[in-house]
Amino acid sequence: MGRRVRINVLGQVECFIDDRKVPLRQGREQIVAALLGLNLDIVVTSNLMIDAIWGENPPRTAQNQVAICVSSLRKRLAGPGDTLIATVRSGYMLRAENCEVDYVITQERIQQAHAARANGCDEDARQLLREAMELWHGGTLAGISSDLLQARAAGIERQRRSVIEECLGLEIGLGYYRDAINELTALLAISPHDEHSCALLMKALYGAGHRAEAMDAYQRIQVRLREDLGVDPGSDLRAAYMAILSGEPMAAPRTPLPLRPASDPVAGPQESAPASVEKHRNAGREPDAELSRPSVPRQLPARPVFFSGRDTEMDHLDKELAVRQASGATPCLVIVGMGGVGKTTLAVHWAYQVTDRFPDGQLYCDLRSNVGDPMAPGEVLDDLLRGLGVPGSDIPDSLDSRAALFRTLLVDKQILIILDNAWNSEQVRPLLPGAAGCVVVVTSRAAMSGLTVVEGAALLRLRALEEEQAERVLGLALGGDPRGSDTHGIRDLARLCDGLPLALRIVAAKLTARPHWTVAELVERLRDERRRLRELSHDETGLLSGFVLSYQGLNTDAARLFRQLGLIDAPDLPRWVASPLADLDMDKAQDMLEELVAAHLIDVTGRDGIGQNRYRMHDLVRLFARQRVMEEDTEDERKAALGRVLGAWMGLVEEAHRRVRGGDYLVMHGMAPRWRMEPAPMNVLLRQPLEWLEAERRSIVSTIFQAADAGLDELCWELTATAATLFEMRGYVDDWRATHERALGEARRAGNRQGEAAMLSGQAGIEITRDGKRAKELLERARSIFEEIGDERGVAHVLRSLAVLDRLGGRFDLAMERYRQALSTLRRVGDLVAQTHTLIGLALIYMERRDVRAARETLAEALTLAEETGDSRSRAQVLYRLGELRLTEQDFEGAMEAFAVAIGLARALDDTSGEAFLLRALGEAALLRGDLPTARRRLDRAMELASRLTDAFLNGRVCLTLAELRVADGDPSEAEDLLRRAAKAFAEVPADHWELRARERLDALDGRS
Repeated sequence: MGRRVRINVLGQVECFIDDRKVPLRQGREQIVAALLGLNLDIVVTSNLMIDAIWGENPPRTAQNQVAICVSSLRKRLAGPGDTLIATVRSGYMLRAENCEVDYVITQERIQQAHAARANGCDEDARQLLREAMELWHGGTLAGISSDLLQARAAGIERQRRSVIEECLGLEIGLGYYRDAINELTALLAISPHDEHSCALLMKALYGAGHRAEAMDAYQRIQVRLREDLGVDPGSDLRAAYMAILSGEPMAAPRTPLPLRPASDPVAGPQESAPASVEKHRNAGREPDAELSRPSVPRQLPARPVFFSGRDTEMDHLDKELAVRQASGATPCLVIVGMGGVGKTTLAVHWAYQVTDRFPDGQLYCDLRSNVGDPMAPGEVLDDLLRGLGVPGSDIPDSLDSRAALFRTLLVDKQILIILDNAWNSEQVRPLLPGAAGCVVVVTSRAAMSGLTVVEGAALLRLRALEEEQAERVLGLALGGDPRGSDTHGIRDLARLCDGLPLALRIVAAKLTARPHWTVAELVERLRDERRRLRELSHDETGLLSGFVLSYQGLNTDAARLFRQLGLIDAPDLPRWVASPLADLDMDKAQDMLEELVAAHLIDVTGRDGIGQNRYRMHDLVRLFARQRVMEEDTEDERKAALGRVLGAWMGLVEEAHRRVRGGDYLVMHGMAPRWRMEPAPMNVLLRQPLEWLEAERRSIVSTIFQAADAGLDELCWELTATAATLFEMRGYVDDWRATHERALGEARRAGNRQGEAAMLSGQAGIEITRDGKRAKELLERARSIFEEIGDERGVAHVLRSLAVLDRLGGRFDLAMERYRQALSTLRRVGDLVAQTHTLIGLALIYMERRDVRAARETLAEALTLAEETGDSRSRAQVLYRLGELRLTEQDFEGAMEAFAVAIGLARALDDTSGEAFLLRALGEAALLRGDLPTARRRLDRAMELASRLTDAFLNGRVCLTLAELRVADGDPSEAEDLLRRAAKAFAEVPADHWELRARERLDALDGRS
């Protein structure tokens, strides 16, 4: 039997051969493996891999690097003669033969479950859904840094939640109430406004005989919905409540079927584009004779040279023409896009491909919106009528009469009409013929919604060329010029031109006119942002003139918003940013944003993981916006606009932290100004606060760096400290470090002592379980500053962290003293979450001293605080320690119950570290009960998770417990190796107390042998 390959994507991306893990290099190799796994038996193009790995800025060697990466993966996964990863013309394909993917298996189980439900086999369906759920081992594609794949992961995670709810609904109907109660409680802790989960919880509680608790659950969510969102419970929830009140038997609330994966943002649609409409040519026509007839116009401009890269758009125009001709209506095709994107070139090139279908001629008219002097419709009709051979003396005076004559002359004709550079729909509407045999092509920088909505025109939004296409256009324009062989320079030029065909043609013309310039010299000139737009001008044409015209067409508020968007350093932005930036109310700001979209000055790039539209400004347009804001706005206006938007980020991140932590806890504040959003839109944005933080992570990091660049030291350190909620919970250690280092440098530059101390304390939080010596140095420096400035809350946070280091080192008396000092201050300042963590630390010391009663009372107080704040992570940590305490009392059932609720909370938060600690604890519980197979399974999984993290203490704990399992298995050699690894890990922290434990156990094992 051949070897079997397995790829996991429902968690960390992993590969296995016959249950043996194949290590993957972090980054591109994991991304390639994920793409292939998600598209089993489907071709994944090289370009898609490049987009997933590098986004919009791939290196010059991207194609080669992808090929090397695939080759390396193939060698390690495929056996001799295997074609597991096939190379095809456009990319690569992972073959399903001898390969399985956890995501694919999940989809099969879900489909089987639905079939079982349809046949009335609910128990079978429940088992199948459970099997599907168990295949997840963390957040989908966890740790993958790829915008493209994270969008796919968000969709899969939504399906995961739907599967969980469907399964729980089935289990309630079948009487599995207790398990359902635990899991639904964890789900509601993460999404407290989820009415469907609450209805299921009420059903489970009622079915289990807890009628009062079921009614309490309804009352709690009713209060939350009213206070947080300003709404009442929906009809299903109210019906469930009334059924409980009346004592009636209640059916399980209806559960929607899981979401099917939406159209795949990674693989894309599988159908090929429609073939171009067949071109018919009449070889028997006499061209010279036709040209001599004034009634047969041939007005197309010269055929574009160096046309390339628009195959998809050409096919789109072909298809729309065919569809509209088949309907019997006059086809109208509208091409819209920003200045310089190549609208006219595309329209004319396409027109030349279909001229044989319009034997009665082609009309062309430049409506002149691109030069700021748009023609009146009557003027345009005068030109068109003359083109059809109507003498000037026969052309009527009124617009309506001219339009009527134009339509009359085109009856039964087959004429192609190009209306170039249209100003708006009103300018074009009188120019449309009524003849079905004609076609009108309109180009414009405006949205032209009047034509698409009222006249049923087909719309093509033309975007900039992809980098490879832009390089090809530039190479064609340079022709045989030897400078075209400078591939690196050509790639740089294409990138600096932002993929705009007009800019590419201007660059080629500059090089042609200056044979003494090298490509590298022109690249250097364009890299200077202050002169780039000026360089991209050529005689009377240029990008700048196009941008100016689009800008001049904006109203006052939209123009101000456009200018101020040039102040923001971010790859893309959510739409709410427009409100604080332009100092407008949310509705008006969003209207102005849409005006910029309609003017093609910004693009909508898609939706993020929480459903927000993202907006992007092209680099060259951003340069123009910055020019305008520097020239038209005062320095005070610029500072005020930047301060508002950065203050809005501060306010939202702060509010998200409050909602995640249950209050203003575990964070220090300064005096940075906030821009407060209205409650209603803020509640919509922060309905799932941790997911909002996740969606905005890149923007938040960018905002922190921009605040530093702008010298806003107070805002910089406060935003950094508050965003640490996300970085810590989701394990973004790189972001955690980078933002704290940048904010620390800015605080020191400004002499901001509070900010310096807060950032030193934050850096220590990263290192406590990684490099305890460095953590202690950072904390002592932070403590000194906090004491100097009289910040007692800051001192308390530092004391709590120092106590953690003392406890890990076995210095229990000193740790106890510091915990108590910190707790006294934290109670005075009201930081409930920090109190919870401090009480956990005290309880752990009591447990070390075998003072079970004191430990139990301390943890009970901590649990009360965690439940009061609603902080799921704190609650999970308390339950974890409570479970450990119960293990010491041999209360295995109680321990397992605490661990089960805690691990549900950790998984719902995507807390990989917490899940690993809890799997270790569950493995220890199984080991103590003598259930070695369960212990082995849980501890092996804990080790898998721990190996991905840089937490030395976690690795030491898992190795220590695994060593005990190996002893029970009768494998002392493996146990010795694990104990040595544990001792080494604890020494790295350092955790002297735990290192001593590991070495004592090792000595005992040596003595036994």
